[in-house]
Amino acid sequence: MTWIHRIRGGIIALLRPKRAEQELDDELRAFLDASVEHKVQSGMRREDATRAARLELGSHTSVKDAVRDAGWESWVESVWRDITYAGRSFRRSPGFTVVAVLTLGVGIGATTAIFSVVHGVLLKPLPYLDSGRIVRLYMNMPAAESPSKRPGG
Repeated sequence: MTWIHRIRGGIIALLRPKRAEQELDDELRAFLDASVEHKVQSGMRREDATRAARLELGSHTSVKDAVRDAGWESWVESVWRDITYAGRSFRRSPGFTVVAVLTLGVGIGATTAIFSVVHGVLLKPLPYLDSGRIVRLYMNMPAAESPSKRPGG
């Protein structure tokens, strides 16, 4: 299956979940029928072939869940459900929402300010030509000894 078909199928599953569910049911039914026919042609009775095919396929619900979880649209749907749940929770407790938003704002603002200072002072090169050759010269002057610490004094 090409990536275009996967994207198309995912969009259909997100926008029209009943249609996607019906397509999945039809596909599973067709697979089961084909498996039964193959077993009947190999010499099994129809009842035994149907039972064997259903045992091979497994639970209809678990197969559908596995197929749904394999696609990217299940991740998008899960994220969307989490966002709507968070929105409902924030609406129910506005005090917590204000504290959370203010905390995030202060944290993001402080991080931006610290990064701006670090970038300007430590990471950005100095605004001079050939700034790698700039050196700092200094001279250490020994402290003058006090008269009380002189030998013999």
